Amino acid sequence: MGLFIWEKNLDMERIIRKTGTLIAATALLVCVNANAGEGTSKAEKYYAKAAQYEAMGDFAKADKYRAKGDRYSGESTNQPKPEKHADAHRDSCWPEVGADFSGDGYSVDVSSEKDLSNIVLLFSDGSTQRYEDLEGLSGTFSGSDANTGKFLTGVWIKSGCNHSGDGPGYGEFIEYTQATTGLPVVSISGAPVTVESGVGMFTEAMFTISLSEMVPPGGDPVTVNMEVVDGTAVFDEDYISDEFPIVFYPGQLSLDISVLIVGDSVYEEQQYETYTVEISNPVNALLGQSSATGTIIDDDGDF
Repeated sequence: MGLFIWEKNLDMERIIRKTGTLIAATALLVCVNANAGEGTSKAEKYYAKAAQYEAMGDFAKADKYRAKGDRYSGESTNQPKPEKHADAHRDSCWPEVGADFSGDGYSVDVSSEKDLSNIVLLFSDGSTQRYEDLEGLSGTFSGSDANTGKFLTGVWIKSGCNHSGDGPGYGEFIEYTQATTGLPVVSISGAPVTVESGVGMFTEAMFTISLSEMVPPGGDPVTVNMEVVDGTAVFDEDYISDEFPIVFYPGQLSLDISVLIVGDSVYEEQQYETYTVEISNPVNALLGQSSATGTIIDDDGDF
């Protein structure tokens, strides 16, 4: 009888201990589930399930969930699974590109591990120029036509599958860090069309040279050289102009300059003649639009 009571008490103690473990494991699982939205990891969930099944005596399922917990150990449920295939594809088609800007900032040597598709130059005045249908792994680029002589501040290099989202078909952007000087940009504008006056008379053709921002009080003056270059029009026959530096003092933002158009009775083979005003070598400023073209209309009445 005493032996029976002792064995019965021992069985009851096992049941109580087992029940207590089950309750604790269940409480842990409930706690884990309650905090699932607060960054609980998959590993913690699986370990809690393993503890629950172990308390119930189902060691096979406990081992199964413990193995899952080991596999996800350290990984948060809020973290995306590695996209190994996507990364491998990106690595294979996204080439390394490079840009070496010239010392004066007017050109850039571009290179890539894959063939170049297009290049977009960014200038100091905010304008851009795009070069398409390129071949080869490298090339040298600078502003042309209306962008001739402009200072560069960066370049987009399209090659392989790279992209930046800055514009349609734009590749990876590389900034010219030395261009971030905080200096104003000086540019010239105007495209006057001037009709010749009578013989010995002069007509002014106006152009404007301007800064992107005013020279501040106490700031250093901005200077830039100006000259007029013959096109079909010839200096001293069709126009008169001096070469001289343009100076911006504190408080000034723009200056007007004029080219004198000479009236004559000389027969011209062309009804329209052109000349170009160019600015260069800025001091305390960066060069933006560097040229502007004027047109002279002959008034001889022979056309």
